[in-house]
Amino acid sequence: IECWPLEPDTLSLNENGLVVGIAIDLAKSINAVSNLKSCNALICAIAARQAMQQKWNDVLICNTDGNIIESAIANIFWIKNGRVFTPPLSDGCIAGTMRRYIIETIKNIEERSLTIQELIAADEVFLSNAIKKIRWVASIQDSRYTNTVIQSIYARL
Repeated sequence: IECWPLEPDTLSLNENGLVVGIAIDLAKSINAVSNLKSCNALICAIAARQAMQQKWNDVLICNTDGNIIESAIANIFWIKNGRVFTPPLSDGCIAGTMRRYIIETIKNIEERSLTIQELIAADEVFLSNAIKKIRWVASIQDSRYTNTVIQSIYARL
């Protein structure tokens, strides 16, 4: 086990939005262990390598149905017309503790499969994990996103 102190701004909402891509030639299976975080993170490791090669801050992973389910290190949420969504666990995403906390705190989050087309049409996108809380995404491929609703969500957490 290793541990070290977090940087003071780790839990702050990032001022500069993340640049994120979509993993190529990778798909996570939907099965009984899909929602568990484990040492078997080969798909995430390969996806993270793709992100590093492309100079992205993170990379999104699809399931075998072609829906976006998470990033290499975080759960994904998107906002359209003021409504907040996240993929359902039945799509194969990790059952993250911060994901659960956000759903319980915000209350009106709808769990729904995320297609690439829906992601492109989103108004805002953010990622969540237990270490960094939430981080807003400024761009995915050619799509650009704002963070107005994300700021209010961050304030509620």
